[in-house]
Amino acid sequence: MKLRCLQCGYEFEGSITKDYLGWHSSCPECNSSFDVDVPTGRIVMMFSDDSQDDYVDFFTDSPKGGNRIKSYYAFDTPEEFIEAWYKQKEKPDGMWYWVLDGDDLICSGACDPEDIEGFVEHFGIKF
Repeated sequence: MKLRCLQCGYEFEGSITKDYLGWHSSCPECNSSFDVDVPTGRIVMMFSDDSQDDYVDFFTDSPKGGNRIKSYYAFDTPEEFIEAWYKQKEKPDGMWYWVLDGDDLICSGACDPEDIEGFVEHFGIKF
């Protein structure tokens, strides 16, 4: 994920994490922590950052609890989400992902073509 430090302005590829204070990242240049605004929408798709040695520790059933997020997408409608998901399933941003509809986790794991069945069931529409 492309980030810009709010303290020194340094641009870098990094990941974001969420704790009780919200979404944030740390700058590798000045070592400061800064808040990150994430897109808003009803449906969210996030990919775990698998660039670190301990990446498998973040392959969890829930994206909560300090997981490092490499990419974060938000959509207002199931159709917008499915269109983006079809693009990701061929070459996903990472090995592990989560999809939430509001607070409901509807998918976690490796991005798999079979996931469409769960989305069809959850949203109650055909794609």
